[in-house]
Amino acid sequence: MSNIIKIMLIILLLSLTILMSFAVISCQRNDSLDFLDEDFEDYEQDTGTARTGRAGESIYAGVRSWIYYIIFISLSFLVASYWKKKGQNYWVGFIISIVLSPVIAFVICYFISAKSNKEKAIEKAHETMAKHGHTFHSTNTAVDTESRQSIINEEVKLVSVKGGKLQVSNGKDKEETDSNGSARTVKDFSISRYPVTQRLWREIMGNFPSEFKGEKLPVESISWFEAVEFCNKLSKIEGLAKVYEIKTEKKQNDLGFGINKISVNTNENAGGYRLPTEAEWEYAAKGGDKRTESMYAGSDRLDDVAWYNGNSDGKTHPVANKKPNELGLYDMSGNVYEWCRDWYVETDCSNNENKLKKGKIVRGGSWDYGPVRCRVNGRFFRVETGRYNDCGFRLARNIPK
Repeated sequence: MSNIIKIMLIILLLSLTILMSFAVISCQRNDSLDFLDEDFEDYEQDTGTARTGRAGESIYAGVRSWIYYIIFISLSFLVASYWKKKGQNYWVGFIISIVLSPVIAFVICYFISAKSNKEKAIEKAHETMAKHGHTFHSTNTAVDTESRQSIINEEVKLVSVKGGKLQVSNGKDKEETDSNGSARTVKDFSISRYPVTQRLWREIMGNFPSEFKGEKLPVESISWFEAVEFCNKLSKIEGLAKVYEIKTEKKQNDLGFGINKISVNTNENAGGYRLPTEAEWEYAAKGGDKRTESMYAGSDRLDDVAWYNGNSDGKTHPVANKKPNELGLYDMSGNVYEWCRDWYVETDCSNNENKLKKGKIVRGGSWDYGPVRCRVNGRFFRVETGRYNDCGFRLARNIPK
């Protein structure tokens, strides 16, 4: 074999080794750190915290990988020398060993580095968030049960509502505001004092979905399906029977593409957390058996009780900063729309299966809309799979008999 061919082979094999090294570094970083990116980057936007050291971590991983490769290439020469002593062609042994060395190095680097880097990344996330008084949870760490329960106790404040009769708003169009709908009987139930906050959402779900960041801001940018999943998870933590049975199945759409179809069945007798029905929401917003027929939830003056497009500065605001209604419920008008259980159809909330379901009902108006949408009679709908930066939810429960 000529010297030129030998040199070209060495260059080719070294190039292969370099490519393999970059692959290893990439796998190390993707597997060990990227699982934190989405949630941790959202947290940094929330607190103004800048993550440092990612470049250093990458350089460190690269240097460590190259040390491994130097060791294995050296072993390649040793293997080739041994091959030659056995009477075989030296370059055949060298080629075999140097091709195998980066593959072996890839496997060893991956398993040695991935776990340690992942643990370091989690530890760094814990340290950074602890400085701001927050708790970071991931699928790789045990949850501090006592801390979680404390947060739940602080954030989940339910108000018992005595049932009664309600003339439900009808909704011949999505901005209907006249109370000329059907009469409904609302049973006793309980409903949360204010919408679910980002603090509570983060503690239960472990992620940061909201566009506007703040512990006491209402959670938003979550779909109806995510809201009911939250209810189930909170119920499980509290040892309560789950209200929702959520099923996902693969189906093909008209174009032949695979899609996930999600179905939700409701156990109306379960004692866990759930979304309020539209009738319950409206009954509570109007003050229940204490209602005074105010235009908005708690007042005829919108600025007293709501954040809407006339005073919100284009964003959500901390919950419970305006006046409550007659039941002591905050933010029933404005701040964020609230998901309800029912489908929106061209009638009242009687779940008429023969009508076209346009989406799930949302009530209350939001920071982005005017007074009409914030009235206690105002009805609107949103696509149940959509995530909207002005749409959250509040909890409800059956009152045990």
